[in-house]
Amino acid sequence: MRAFLRYFRQHPWQRRTLTLMLACLLGVLAAWAAWPTLRDRQILALLGAADPIDRERGIRWAEDVARTRPAVVRLLERHLADENDSKFAAIAQVLIRLGRFDARLRTDEQLDRYAVINLAAAGGKAGPADLRLTWLHELVLGVRDNRHARRALELATADEAPQVRQAAAVLAARLGDDQALLKLLQDGQPKVRAAAALDATLAGRSGCVHTIAEMALAANSDEELAAGVLALRVGPPEHDPAGDLKRQESFRRAVA
Repeated sequence: MRAFLRYFRQHPWQRRTLTLMLACLLGVLAAWAAWPTLRDRQILALLGAADPIDRERGIRWAEDVARTRPAVVRLLERHLADENDSKFAAIAQVLIRLGRFDARLRTDEQLDRYAVINLAAAGGKAGPADLRLTWLHELVLGVRDNRHARRALELATADEAPQVRQAAAVLAARLGDDQALLKLLQDGQPKVRAAAALDATLAGRSGCVHTIAEMALAANSDEELAAGVLALRVGPPEHDPAGDLKRQESFRRAVA
């Protein structure tokens, strides 16, 4: 050992070479140790990127890594709580491909958030109404009153497609949202008004009775008239003592 040290004291060039080699080796080891953390940060950055192409790159990369590293799956699951909807949807896509985004493993809040994000993404005149209906039905079947279901209702009641607004009436009735039901009862499409009347009646929304009666009296279609008459016949009584009589009078006038 002493001879080894003496040699390097007497040969500074070799000493510097050895020192440089050791520094390079330590640098490589440090980079190797830090790489998983750096990689995970890059993946998360891509998943939350504004550019859809970058997000798709992040989804493929995350999927490849997560299949062999359970720690990455846990990291992605923790970041489902992030406020960035694009990032949430991208992470959900990765978990779906890994078979880890279903009712057994995800919370109701997460499932509803994913549905409303897709509902919003399929919106607009150019978007397929059938796809929006699919996501809206997911929320209707869930029957969960949370901010995501309320956001979906807001989107659906303002949708361009009448069939989506018809489905919105079901969600509004299930959520007990009289304001949304009243808006749909005044929709420009008779089928939407008729659907809102039936759904409000079946849900027992007494606050909509007067509007339904007015709709029945001014009905422009058989569907609308039939829905209004049925609502007035089986709907809940009004809170005031004369309400039931008023409803019956509206019924008689509607069927006259």
